[in-house]
Amino acid sequence: MVSIVSTVFRSCILFPVATCISQFGWIWMMKPVGRSLQDLPSYNSASGGPVGSLNLLWRLRFWHYASIGATITLIAFASGPFIQQSVTYELRSVIDHAFSPSANAVAAYSWGEGTLGWSYPQYAFQQLPYNMTAAILAGLFAPDQTSPPQPLSNCPTGNCAWESFGTLGVNSKCVDISSRVEKRMDNNTEYYFEAPGDPLLQKTFDRAGSDMYRIFYLTSNIPADMNMSYVEPFLNLTAAMILVDWVKVWPSDPSVDTSTTYQLLGQNSRIEARRCAVYFSAKEVLPRVENGVYSEEVLQEITQPNNLQFLDEGGKIGARKYFVYIHDFPDTLVFQLPGLPPNRRNNFTVPVTAFIPIYSQMMHDLQGQVSFGTRDISNTTTPLLLYKANSVRQSIQNMADSITNEMRRNESSINPEHTVQGHVWIQQQFVVVRWAWLALPATMLVLTSLFLAATIVETRRKDVGVWLSSPLALFFNARLDSSGKDVLFNASSKSLNTADGMVQVTAGLKASIVKGSRMIHVVAKEPVKTKDEDFEMRSLRRLSLGPIETSMFEDRAGFADDLGRTPGATVMHRKA
Repeated sequence: MVSIVSTVFRSCILFPVATCISQFGWIWMMKPVGRSLQDLPSYNSASGGPVGSLNLLWRLRFWHYASIGATITLIAFASGPFIQQSVTYELRSVIDHAFSPSANAVAAYSWGEGTLGWSYPQYAFQQLPYNMTAAILAGLFAPDQTSPPQPLSNCPTGNCAWESFGTLGVNSKCVDISSRVEKRMDNNTEYYFEAPGDPLLQKTFDRAGSDMYRIFYLTSNIPADMNMSYVEPFLNLTAAMILVDWVKVWPSDPSVDTSTTYQLLGQNSRIEARRCAVYFSAKEVLPRVENGVYSEEVLQEITQPNNLQFLDEGGKIGARKYFVYIHDFPDTLVFQLPGLPPNRRNNFTVPVTAFIPIYSQMMHDLQGQVSFGTRDISNTTTPLLLYKANSVRQSIQNMADSITNEMRRNESSINPEHTVQGHVWIQQQFVVVRWAWLALPATMLVLTSLFLAATIVETRRKDVGVWLSSPLALFFNARLDSSGKDVLFNASSKSLNTADGMVQVTAGLKASIVKGSRMIHVVAKEPVKTKDEDFEMRSLRRLSLGPIETSMFEDRAGFADDLGRTPGATVMHRKA
């Protein structure tokens, strides 16, 4: 299609340019003393293609309007690639408003209002619904850690987008505490752990009895019960449920797979230790599905509820001034997201019946240790599976994401109020115009317009006939005087039988057009000299020739008279 447009464009440019070049050929003859008649074939050739245009530019030295037309002709033959490069085709995603069904995403505004009560917080996990318990364990033990759990959504085409919306969720934040863990040697035989700069970690080691056989430690604590030095990185996470400490012994060889191989704590063992907070928050997310893959961009996250006044009640001190305490929990935590669209709900609630059971389940699961050799393996499955995981940090985050998704799932029954409508995207091909590549064609168009205007103005100013490229102008308007006829008379018949030969003959002629006369006067450039004899001698010679010679002369004279005969011309007859 682009090639067709390119061809049509060049044709529309070259046709008027060729016509104007031919017209300037007649305007060129308006000089009173005349111009070489050989210039007319040059103009005619220039209107036919690039070779003639180059020749005309050489003859005119770029000092005439016709040079513009010749230049345009040359540029036109190089413009094809520019037009081709000006257009590209791209596949873009566009919203299909007519597509049904629409795309749906799910938000959670609250969760856990109907959860049954409990006697003690540490046993509240027993009242946690099955689906939430399963979600916690599924997040921890996800077989593919690189693919975190995805929220419930519906995208019919595999390419969908939604406006941003808010949702209640659970998230995690971890800090590295590996520098607080030190390896010590006991009687030059066994290595063990100490944490002199972190009494909380040291308590974990003392409780378990640190030695070379223990390769993974996992413990959870209530943030509000901890020393301020331990919780300082998490002070803005008011709704933090637990703080998880874990220490993992990696083999000295990084290529060893810890999911199948264990190594004792030794001199070259690598140590990894983290402290992670798991907390409630409200997030504004921007979801999308591209090529069937769901993703969410978090635009903002609110980690502190609006009703913080309870933290200042009852003379609280230490960490209890910053974190929710399970034994002094308000009825509901209320989060509010600023800047959401007016049609989006912006308040999110966490009742006590949601906070305590989830906290209790995590405290129950995220405890223990892993040892091997002559010692017993830990008595719970969770520490062993977390040790085998490639990333304990990612497992904890996957657990938080899985809890969030289950809250948004609304216990497998999606409330229409929680459904967020989105847009279905489809792939469409777009034509992209690269305007820079059209600079040359645009220049050609401007030059052609100027050239056409100059042709019209010069034709009127010089008052020359609008003969354009018509060859009939010479037949009807040319006037040859006697010198011009003599040039034709002396030309051989062979030279007048070819186009190149006639061009050579015109080198001896010049033409001029008088303003307003519409007549083309053709004369010899210089007086014609006879080859051997004067006219009288030729006449006598003709009388002495036989019939054949006389006939040949008459034929040549008649040919010359025919070339010079135009309306109003006088024909001279010589008699012997």
